[in-house]
Amino acid sequence: MSNHCIDVKCPVCGEEYDARLHYYRCPVCGFDREKLSLHRQRQLPPLQPNLEQLNSKTMNFGQAIEAAKSGKLVARQGWNGKGMFIFMRPACELDTETVVNKVQSLPDSFKKWVADHHGDAPTDKIKFGRYLCMKAADGSVVNGWLASQTDMLSEDWTIVE
Repeated sequence: MSNHCIDVKCPVCGEEYDARLHYYRCPVCGFDREKLSLHRQRQLPPLQPNLEQLNSKTMNFGQAIEAAKSGKLVARQGWNGKGMFIFMRPACELDTETVVNKVQSLPDSFKKWVADHHGDAPTDKIKFGRYLCMKAADGSVVNGWLASQTDMLSEDWTIVE
C-alpha cells in the first residue's frame, strides 16, 4: 500500500483532502462525491449545494472533528479567548530508549515502569494513541481536550488558517 495521499479537490468549497481518510465526503463542507457520481448516472435529482455552508464556511462539530483528523486547526467563532484552537495529536510509536531518556512529558514513575517491564529491542514499540489538544488563550497547550455539550451542538466551527 502506498503512503502517498490521494488528494481530491471538493467541487463545492475547493478544499483538498485525502480521499483515503474521508472516502466520498468532504471534511469541510460535507459534500458527498458519491452522490455526485449517482447524479451523473441520473440516479438522483440535480445537486443543490448548501449555499449557507458555502457563504459562511462554518461547520458542525462532526465536520470540525473530521477536519482536525485530517490535520486542520479548528476553532469556534463563539469562543471568547483570542487565538484558541483545537488540533489532533497523531498516534505514534516510540521505542523504550526514547520513552525513558528523551520524552519530557511523561512522569518518572511511568518511565521507570517502561524501563522495568518493556523490551529494549528497536522493534519493541510503545503505542501512544491520538488525542485532541487545545491551544489556549494564554499560549499553553491543553492535552486531552474535551468538548462541552455546547461545543458539540454548535455550528460555528471554522478552520483556522
